[in-house]
Amino acid sequence: MSAPRLVIVLATALPMATALAQTPRQAWDRFEGQNGPSRVDWHAPTGTPKAIFGRGFRATDRAVADVVDAQAIARAFIARHTDLLGVGASDFPLRNSDRVGPLYVLVFDQRFRGLDVIGGRLDVRLRASGIVSMFGSRAAPVPADFDAVPQVEPAVAAATAARDRGLPATAGAPPRLVIWLDQSSDRRATPHLAWEVDIDRPDAREVGRSYIDARQGVVLAYRNEWHECGFGTGCADDHVHADADLAPSSDNSAPNHPTLNHPTPSHPTPSHPTLSHPTLSHPTVGPRVHVTNGPVVPGLAALTGRVQAWTNVGLRATEPLTNVPVRRLTISAGGVGSTFTDDQGNFSIPYSGTTPIELTIRFRGQRCGGVTALQGTTYVGGVLASPGQPVDVQIYTASASQFDRSQSTVYWATDNVNEYIRTFLPSLRSVIDRITAQPNRGLTCNATYSRNNMFFYAAGGGCNNTGFSTVVYHEWGHGLDDTYGSISQTDGLSEGWGDIVATYTSGQPIVGEGFGVSGSFIRTARNTRTYPAGGGVHQQGETWMGFAWDLRQDLIGRLGAAAGAAVAEQIVLGSVVADAVNQPDAVREVFLIDDDDGDLTNGTPHYDALAAAAQKRNLPYPVRASTIPGSYVSFGTGCPGTGRETSECQAINDSGTPQGLGTRSGVSYALRATAGQALLVRGFELQTSQSGGATINVQLYAESGGEPGALLSSGTMPVGPTRAWYQARLDQAVTIGAGERFYIGFSNPSTPIEASTINGGTAVPYFRDDGPGGAWNGPISGVSWGFRVLCDGPAGATPTLAIDGVPEIGVNFALTLAAAGQGSTGVLLFGASDTTFLGAPLPLSLGVLGAVGCDLLVSADIALPITPVGGSARAPIMLPPDDALVGQDFYNQFVLIDPGANPGDLVTSNGGWARIGKF
Repeated sequence: MSAPRLVIVLATALPMATALAQTPRQAWDRFEGQNGPSRVDWHAPTGTPKAIFGRGFRATDRAVADVVDAQAIARAFIARHTDLLGVGASDFPLRNSDRVGPLYVLVFDQRFRGLDVIGGRLDVRLRASGIVSMFGSRAAPVPADFDAVPQVEPAVAAATAARDRGLPATAGAPPRLVIWLDQSSDRRATPHLAWEVDIDRPDAREVGRSYIDARQGVVLAYRNEWHECGFGTGCADDHVHADADLAPSSDNSAPNHPTLNHPTPSHPTPSHPTLSHPTLSHPTVGPRVHVTNGPVVPGLAALTGRVQAWTNVGLRATEPLTNVPVRRLTISAGGVGSTFTDDQGNFSIPYSGTTPIELTIRFRGQRCGGVTALQGTTYVGGVLASPGQPVDVQIYTASASQFDRSQSTVYWATDNVNEYIRTFLPSLRSVIDRITAQPNRGLTCNATYSRNNMFFYAAGGGCNNTGFSTVVYHEWGHGLDDTYGSISQTDGLSEGWGDIVATYTSGQPIVGEGFGVSGSFIRTARNTRTYPAGGGVHQQGETWMGFAWDLRQDLIGRLGAAAGAAVAEQIVLGSVVADAVNQPDAVREVFLIDDDDGDLTNGTPHYDALAAAAQKRNLPYPVRASTIPGSYVSFGTGCPGTGRETSECQAINDSGTPQGLGTRSGVSYALRATAGQALLVRGFELQTSQSGGATINVQLYAESGGEPGALLSSGTMPVGPTRAWYQARLDQAVTIGAGERFYIGFSNPSTPIEASTINGGTAVPYFRDDGPGGAWNGPISGVSWGFRVLCDGPAGATPTLAIDGVPEIGVNFALTLAAAGQGSTGVLLFGASDTTFLGAPLPLSLGVLGAVGCDLLVSADIALPITPVGGSARAPIMLPPDDALVGQDFYNQFVLIDPGANPGDLVTSNGGWARIGKF
């Protein structure tokens, strides 16, 4: 079957398909036709657009009156785009509705027939001017006929969940019936009817929710809500499972420098005027609990007084204590009433009687649900007060023990961070005011958060007591994140939130200074992490923490200390109400709050600072229209043919530790290998990196005279900014006989790549200058490089479509095919749609042609003939420099005639979706 005939056969087969209801992809085509090119971020598990933004979308012709008005406007806007958002038969109750500056942030949770759909949501960002600057959906595709009748008894589900967590089955809250879908999947996911089983065993450090399939009884997922230690000297006996915690840093980018032992003030240097503490200058008085009755004030019908406590208001764990007013503390008078202390620690309770009344004082108040010591004695003060006789209540002394000082310090820090956040989030949810703290836990070197409870550990194991300023701010930051949604540790996001709250509140970049008795700290915002950081959630969260700190410092440099910090606080900390689920989404929310017209394509008022902070951390961000990056995303799956995947067939020095040495620009390198057996070489891998990311040219040489000789094949290798194994693919496979020497090589770009050198092994590298007459030198003695040779694997591989380069106007790039069958031919399809072709819906099964399991994924509008060589093909493309193309989409797929692959002799690759950009 010839390639042109293949296109005709496909077109003939299409009318046999039946039309389907409009999908979000189909609705997107219509939306863009009505509104012009917009930017969209698709959510793979649900097939819905999780974020649509661009030039703004008019929702109403009038200004938005208030939050209630914003809710009504947002619902009307959603109703106009139900197909695009995949609303289906679900309803969407409101979860978050907050105004941050000029932006209304609205989040709607998904519910189906009264059942919560875990992770399903709609988002609307509505400006006060009536323009929607972003909207999107993570709504699970729950069909109208979804069977919501469980086949598994709730008691069985509870027992299964307990067994999965290694716990004995115990009575607890009854399981709740929900709908669960894997919102973290990289492909379309299926909704499941599930039992949500509450796991509440803090004694075993297991607090969370298990999801058990309500029809089959299998475990679907576990969501952790006990944020426990991941590493650290004091955690050796802990059950290491959870995510959000504090533990000393082992990161070289945040070393425990001796220079950190510089003198510091006795209280944090605040970044906001409301954080100043003029009351710190009050004279210190009294022993641990001391009551002084003042002079009688005739006719005063009130119980009055003042409360102070010796407290660590500094940055270090062991800072000398300062006697400060205890603010917003609850003062209770039995049978009379209660009140809160003011900023000076003063209180007054109306009282018409004359007899003394017992006042009860605990560390609980307007912004703290209570402090309970897990070791030592929980502070409770009983004070006898008479009307007209003010009492001065003194809590603790300057030499208070760790079990006492931790209580006053944790209360102070909890109150302090809450009041700070309220300066730019005045409608802060009241649930955070009920957060509780439990210091002096009988473990060491950690602090944890779970379900509006904070836990701080006692001194020991090389660590100080962890109940102090920035550690409290960090754990409270988890609570802030939790208040606006369920904590997400994708990319370590919630760890980053905790660190941002700590550094912004204290106005300095260190979290947990003096955490260790040696003076060590936990983390610093002055780290060098770039996204994605890899490693554990603490390390991952450092990119979000670093972005926020870099932005704050940049804005201070541009606007001045007070104004710069205020802008950063508003747009960064204010964005927590959006409940982003990963770092790129969180960055976009910051841009949305900073924006002043609903149009992200023209930048924002502080765009340069935002872009610089994002670029430094390699975080994706909404790029201004003057430079719109092109993108290419793979989607769908192909079907197996007679081709072969590449696999490692020989390794040279690949098990050593990379030394991080550089190479030189303008120089080509070649690495020698000897074939242990006959090889069909298709490429190789190097463990390397390049600061900005690049695609470099690679070569395969024969040997001649003991050095690289004839060029046998060439290709390319994409290299990213993070050290990893990167794969080079040759345009043509080369047969190397057993015992023959050959050389893999590359030409260095102007910014050279890292050498794949290790600390031992065989010296194999050769080099030459790229200029005229450059001769090979080598092998370089004493230097060992590591690499892996890639050859053909077993037959039955699925053809793979990929891109080499970026689809931008005026720029060369190429679409590549790999793992095609020997002797196969076919076409590279270019289509304007991945939803319909000739009136039929896509994907379209090719089973009617005998190609069972193979689908047409894109419209066959243009078919470029392709003849793979050695299982590979390359189609070079250059888009004309026409601005009208920017923002437009096209779709690709390879369809091949592969004799013997299946009865129809047809196979397909995955699909590719291009968004044309301009650099």
